[in-house]
Amino acid sequence: MRLRDLTPAERRAVEERRAAVRAALAGVDPAWRPDDAAVDAAPFLDDWSVRDYPGTTRPCIEAYCWNHPLHGSTILTTSVVIQQGEGYAVCESGRVYILGSPSRDPEDRHAILSGRRGKGRPAPEPAPEEEAAPGPGVRPS
Repeated sequence: MRLRDLTPAERRAVEERRAAVRAALAGVDPAWRPDDAAVDAAPFLDDWSVRDYPGTTRPCIEAYCWNHPLHGSTILTTSVVIQQGEGYAVCESGRVYILGSPSRDPEDRHAILSGRRGKGRPAPEPAPEEEAAPGPGVRPS
């Protein structure tokens, strides 16, 4: 699923968040601080929620993601989060993410990712088709 492109106003807001992340990272121990190039290339995650990474109890982030270098703009589950701060997260993969707003209802997106789009209702039975009337030159059997 490809997400819509961000509007110019949304792109400006992402850049403002990116600047805020740079300021927040200035106070982080240099051993744990991503470099400026990693922050510049960081994909933007919005409507995000923290979940357990599949098969573990370690945290990962599930979100709508824009500008991921491998996956593009789509719904994404990150690798395990090793550091999270005000407006950013760093994952085991070494990738830095800029965080937008947390999700108000993370189960909606999780249902899409797990294939449970509906509320578990059975599909309606198709209506029976009427018998077609034989056309000219066709004999009923």
